[in-house]
This record gives sequence, structure tokens and C-alpha cells, in this order.
Amino acid sequence: MKIKDITLTESKWVKAFKHPITGKTKKFSNIDMAKKWMSSVPAAKPSKKEKLNSIWNSFEQVVANTYPDTDPVEVFLSKYDIDIEDLYQAAKVNGYADPMNYWEEFDAQYKADNP
Repeated sequence: MKIKDITLTESKWVKAFKHPITGKTKKFSNIDMAKKWMSSVPAAKPSKKEKLNSIWNSFEQVVANTYPDTDPVEVFLSKYDIDIEDLYQAAKVNGYADPMNYWEEFDAQYKADNP
């Protein structure tokens, strides 16, 4: 669910964006009331794909930061409160059989670049 951005200005009436749940547009006589109303609108929940991409980006950073000293999956799971199944799904979405497959490719590329 996408929420339109608006610019608030000091004026007699301030128009607010369309409420994503009720579909109503509200007017306010006070800019502070408009800001309060807009901040109470729930944020859109990220899609499953966005969540998996976020998990994968975090995992890539952990691999880069821990290579070659330790197991990146262990470090990742201890640092982030994420289910291991989500990590495996994120790997599959990004073209890897599992997270360690990414680490192995990272390792091979590093060794090829630094003989």
C-alpha cells in the first residue's frame, strides 16, 4: 500500500492525503493536527520479497565482514532475530541453493582475485 507524500504549509486549511484504510481525505485547521493524524496512519507492511531481499542484503554484509574468520550463518543468526528458514528462502530467491553456497562462491572469487 503506497501513501502519497504531501507538503504541509501554514495556511487556513491543510489538506491531508487519502487515508489508506478508510479512503477519506481529511482537512485540518491546524498543521500540528494534520501531522499527528498522518503519523498515526499505519505503515505499509513490506512484501515477502522485500523482506527476503532485506534479509539477503544483511547476510551479504555479514559474509563480507566475517570472511574468512568464521561461519557467516552462525554470526548472522546470532546478530539478527531471523528464522533460518527465511535465510534459506532468501538464498533461493537470490539464486543460491543455500547460504553456504553463496559463501563458497564468495570464497572462490576472493581466492581468484587474490592469488
